[in-house]
Amino acid sequence: MLGQKQANLERMLANAQAEIERIEGLRRDLLSTLTENGTQQIAILAQTGQANDALDQAQSTLQDARKRVQKRRARAAIAVGTDQEADQASKLAQAIADRDAALAALQVARQSKQDADAQLAGLQSLNDDEASIRDQLSDLAGEREEDIVARDEIAQKLASVIAAPTK
Repeated sequence: MLGQKQANLERMLANAQAEIERIEGLRRDLLSTLTENGTQQIAILAQTGQANDALDQAQSTLQDARKRVQKRRARAAIAVGTDQEADQASKLAQAIADRDAALAALQVARQSKQDADAQLAGLQSLNDDEASIRDQLSDLAGEREEDIVARDEIAQKLASVIAAPTK
């Protein structure tokens, strides 16, 4: 009878320890997911910031290019019929090419901004996931604490059974 009781207590102790280890594994997985989630959030915010900066820069570059085209158009018009006409026409053509390139860059920057904004919209989902993970971690901490108390109680009972004189 005493051998059976000891065996049962040892089994219960092993089960409690296994449950604690299972909870620790879940906790590690959740913490890893939380870290990955945070990394994603940081990346999304960085991408959004870069996209905003690139868009601002592209808009500024286009504005400058448009001003150069206006300036070159005026100079080309003034140079008509002079020995500077070909030179000013060439400079105007280059300014127009620069403006067209700036316009194309602006379109790319706008698309990048739209992509970043779409990613940013998913940030709320990541925030919700993070809150859920934190709730789960809290629940697991409570479970773990209860299992540790139960394990310690079983260990005390087992120690008293082992220490008890056999009849």
